[in-house]
Amino acid sequence: MAAIIVIAQKSGQPYTATEVAKPEFYFLSIDDNIADSIDYPIEISPTKTVYSYEVWLRFRCDVAPDNQVDNFKIWTTGTLPSGQRITINSTAVTEYQEPTDQKSTQGTRTSITDYTDSNKLSIGGTLTAVGDHSDFMVFQLEVDAGVDPAEYDFTIFYSYDEY
Repeated sequence: MAAIIVIAQKSGQPYTATEVAKPEFYFLSIDDNIADSIDYPIEISPTKTVYSYEVWLRFRCDVAPDNQVDNFKIWTTGTLPSGQRITINSTAVTEYQEPTDQKSTQGTRTSITDYTDSNKLSIGGTLTAVGDHSDFMVFQLEVDAGVDPAEYDFTIFYSYDEY
């Protein structure tokens, strides 16, 4: 039987955190994995860089594979408006911490736009049973001081191998 692998977002304090699988994720001004971006936008500052709350994602196994799922990769073909960046951890983050709206220190931070179809970011994890999960992908939006708000449609692609 084919595995069902979802991308799940975790939020909240470590001992009461919730995890929700969903197809879209938003950079918000609150730590919430079900809120809408219209209700909690990032406020632009004329004097300082502002940060969204971190978005903690991971691959989760909801239906077990015959053997295993591994070799998780993510990348993008998108670009962002000038003065905006989406960072991600390029090194493993295995333990969840409560998301922050300060500059993220989770793993080595790099721009998601560094990862393309020819240079994909590897995410650790081997999933064999229901409930197994990969390492975390911790995203954060950064917006420079004085930047005019600009909407963007940004897609992150992913792949994995199933045996």
